[in-house]
Amino acid sequence: MTKAKAFWILALVANALGWALPVIEDDQRVYRGVHAFRVALSPLWPYQQFHMPAGYVMWLSVASALTNVLFVVVAAYLWPYVARGAAHRLGVFALGAMALLNLHWTITLQGNAADLAAGYYLWVLSFVLLLLSVHPALAPRRR
Repeated sequence: MTKAKAFWILALVANALGWALPVIEDDQRVYRGVHAFRVALSPLWPYQQFHMPAGYVMWLSVASALTNVLFVVVAAYLWPYVARGAAHRLGVFALGAMALLNLHWTITLQGNAADLAAGYYLWVLSFVLLLLSVHPALAPRRR
């Protein structure tokens, strides 16, 4: 198995674990990835009694949630490149942007950022691992 395929598989595993494991834990509640996804999309798709105040945090939240859909689409799109061991620079940039966008939670949550749990970090790591699967540094050199 090539490094690229290993990174691609690890990315899928990390993403799935991010959905199942706790992503944020506070004194009252534990949110698993699937619940955090619903909370992040609550401005568009109401979830329980959760209300997100309007503003840039709301838009960051929705954009972050939508990166989950993009992850699946991009992973499927990139598989032929991974299978050939080919680089995909646009994939690297797009996944890098998604990973950076998803890191906003460490800043947005301010004093509650310490409540972020393993599932959150695995979820962000999944974007980086997928990025590495098509990074030019892993592509075989052409002669």
